[in-house]
Amino acid sequence: MKKGLLSIVLSGTICLGIGAATGSKITATLMQQPIVSNGVTSTKEVISYKNSTYVPLREFANMTGTSVDYKNGKIYVGANNTVEAPVQQNKKKFTFTINSVTTGVNYDDKQVAIVNISMLNNSGESTSPMGSLYSITAYQNGVQLEKSFDSDLSEHDEYTNVMNGSTIEFSTLFELKGMSPITVEITEFLGNDKVSKTFNLN
Repeated sequence: MKKGLLSIVLSGTICLGIGAATGSKITATLMQQPIVSNGVTSTKEVISYKNSTYVPLREFANMTGTSVDYKNGKIYVGANNTVEAPVQQNKKKFTFTINSVTTGVNYDDKQVAIVNISMLNNSGESTSPMGSLYSITAYQNGVQLEKSFDSDLSEHDEYTNVMNGSTIEFSTLFELKGMSPITVEITEFLGNDKVSKTFNLN
């Protein structure tokens, strides 16, 4: 860590500058504190301020085996600590995962594909897969399949609501035309997000 951040004012007390040139000053106590790390006890110089104990970052990093560095006015902690991850922009409201495809027979005695899908809802409100404005389609030999409905073949359907921050698994059914591979696509309405996966049928 960059030196010179602490300046001793009086014996037993310190004046600590927080931040850059516009930082504030506080009065705190400099003290010796026994610290146990991985079963080993050692005495370290720490800062006591408002009933909290502060250990110098580099000292803490050395005790825990964590990398720490100071560069261009920033403190980097952890592996690859000189590389900053890009700021994530436009976080997706919905994340779909196509888990599996099994086969069954619906109430009309037609062979159907049972597509199991997970949806993570990050939209900020409770909604259903149907309310996410994503379309789910399936194809065999390049031809779109018709959807089928049978509540006995799936625990949840596209109309089941899920709260913000939660994930729901649901099933969508499609009428099969033989046992050739099936491709499932989930596409954002008026958007570019798309998930696609192909399955062989048993």
